[in-house]
Amino acid sequence: MKYSFNDVTFMIPVRLDSIIRLENILAVVYQIKRLHGQILVYESSTYNNGILKRLLPKSGDIRYRFIQDYDPVFFRTNILNQMTEDTTTPFIAIWDADVIVSPKQLNDAIEALRNEKCDIAFPFNGNFMDTGNTLREMFVIKHNVDVLLRYQSYMNRLYQPNFVGGGIIVNKEKYKDSGKENEKFYGWGPEDMDRCQRWINMNYRFFRSDGPMFHLTHPRDDNGIIRSELHSNICKSNLQGSLYSSKEELSSMK
Repeated sequence: MKYSFNDVTFMIPVRLDSIIRLENILAVVYQIKRLHGQILVYESSTYNNGILKRLLPKSGDIRYRFIQDYDPVFFRTNILNQMTEDTTTPFIAIWDADVIVSPKQLNDAIEALRNEKCDIAFPFNGNFMDTGNTLREMFVIKHNVDVLLRYQSYMNRLYQPNFVGGGIIVNKEKYKDSGKENEKFYGWGPEDMDRCQRWINMNYRFFRSDGPMFHLTHPRDDNGIIRSELHSNICKSNLQGSLYSSKEELSSMK
């Protein structure tokens, strides 16, 4: 079955910290491009080596921007807020550089948004499965989601069963009305839980597709882990604050 997601912009922020991360984002972009989705890639680093820009498919559906940043911490929430203002489609997907779901799951989620059955759509059932090295390599070479679905019993589940990160698709105006990303989360943290709590407080409607989301394994640097006990405590404090944050309060942080 052919799907078309040209009313969705997949926003993919990335900092290339390894060759594996580069392979992963190219595989993710390749899958979305085959589904005719709009793709916006923001790369952040100390200097632009031009590698990602040269390797991305040349297509009007793909836009790339480089952001020079000397900070070793990847300020993802800030970049996502910039990306949102650079989109024109009615729906946007907040998409990690290493996640894959089946085309049917994506279509089910987007159809729920198009038909106004929800405001927020998770294109997976909450199970976030880590591929491991062997299955990651198989996918990067073959680009076959069926292989991941077939061998998911060999994978480890990351995080809690009802995971709310990785990749989500939202009504853009609803997302902006909720305050977009909370920039108090500087670097890695539970910003996905933060936004979800705010959406619940605003009585937004949720949808989940039937099927897992796959995480293409990659090495983790300081931008993929809790860096210290202080960092952990700050994240917990910011998450608690999201129960009471308004759009105006979030806007005043910027």
